[in-house]
Amino acid sequence: MTFSVFEITEVKLVSEDRFKEGKYWFPNPNATRLFFAPTARMLKKGEGYFADYFIFFPTFTFGVTNNFTLGGGSL
Repeated sequence: MTFSVFEITEVKLVSEDRFKEGKYWFPNPNATRLFFAPTARMLKKGEGYFADYFIFFPTFTFGVTNNFTLGGGSL
């Protein structure tokens, strides 16, 4: 692939721990969730998500602090 230097709009620094065996591993966007159930990992303060299973089972989860996550819904 060839591109011009003028086509570059953004440069981000990536820490070394994101590379495994020379390949980039992007951060896991679902680190606190499995297929349909939560893990024991906490959300960071201010993070949250909404999930809806089969239309009838909505759940909300919010990181109150880095060590306390509050979630609820109809499951």
